[in-house]
Amino acid sequence: MIGSSLRAKKRLAALLLVLLGGGTVAWTQRTPVLTWYYVRSLIEADETSREVWVRRVAWLGEAAVPSLLDSLARPEAAPCSNAYAALASLANQWGMDDPRTVNLASRLGQDFSRFSLAGRRQALELAAEWFRRAESAQHAETLAPAGRRLLSEAREGTEPEVQQLALELASALLVRNQGTETVAAVRELTRACLRSDEPRCRVRAVQLALQPDVQLLEEVVPLLNDPEAEVRRAAMLTIGPASKFILEDALLPSLHDPDEEVRKLCENALISRGSTPENIHMGRLLTDPQPLKRLEVLGPLGRRSELDTGLWLRRLSYDANPAVRLAAIRAMSEQSPVDFKDRIDEMAQRDPSPTVSDVAQRYLKMSQRRSVMER
Repeated sequence: MIGSSLRAKKRLAALLLVLLGGGTVAWTQRTPVLTWYYVRSLIEADETSREVWVRRVAWLGEAAVPSLLDSLARPEAAPCSNAYAALASLANQWGMDDPRTVNLASRLGQDFSRFSLAGRRQALELAAEWFRRAESAQHAETLAPAGRRLLSEAREGTEPEVQQLALELASALLVRNQGTETVAAVRELTRACLRSDEPRCRVRAVQLALQPDVQLLEEVVPLLNDPEAEVRRAAMLTIGPASKFILEDALLPSLHDPDEEVRKLCENALISRGSTPENIHMGRLLTDPQPLKRLEVLGPLGRRSELDTGLWLRRLSYDANPAVRLAAIRAMSEQSPVDFKDRIDEMAQRDPSPTVSDVAQRYLKMSQRRSVMER
């Protein structure tokens, strides 16, 4: 601390000598010289001396902006954090609706690609804070183009920390501005972050996908199979209650999730959709990893119950295992109260298994002969 203070005093003394000795020429160059000196001292400052240099840099006004932005390209975290403090101070003294603040926000987006990882983090945090503090929709509107530019730039990167902070900026921006361009930028960022390598980033993207203006619930469904339990939980919490957008069939495999909490969340979601314990039991059988277990769906259907026979047999007819589909064909052909001809005909023409297709054709012919005889 003492050494740093002495160095600063020596630099200041040298500058004063130059200014005094150089006369008029030196005086006209005082702002660039002071800018260099103040920003350099700020960048080197520790926590105890930073506030002093932040005030001195802020006194310089717009003249300090280029050097502060250059500081965000430095790889070390401390200089970037110090530059952040000075930029925040400038915006505070100007106000959120001041053209200088708008221009500063725009410069953050324009220069984002040249910033270091630490600098990008600070740029996104700074912009998010501005949107949270915007006093009116008009203020947010003036900053919105810069916010969208930052989201676009952050989307192109793969750094999880940057993606995470970009999602926070997207959330703050969306609260203040729901224009078409803003919603599009947020949706594109969310799509990219749903595929992030960082689980926490995927979780945050899932939460943002639920927002009414974003509505990317269908793209969350694949995350029910995410390798991380925390992501699967977030996905289930998001799409489980969304019965208007996501079919129940998408949830059923999660009844076998290795994570107990995911299984419980799945059951609760099915109950909230109106499923009975019997239907949940059938769904668990239908999606069991073992084909023989899935065939047990046929047992309850053969007994008197409140189950929708047509619904469960059609579901079974789409099973991945050919043997299960064959069993479904036989069961459908025996259900006289329910007409399955359309599904059996589809299987006869398009089933990937030649055996299943052939059996379906034979059952169709048998059905046609019975119809002729009954006439």
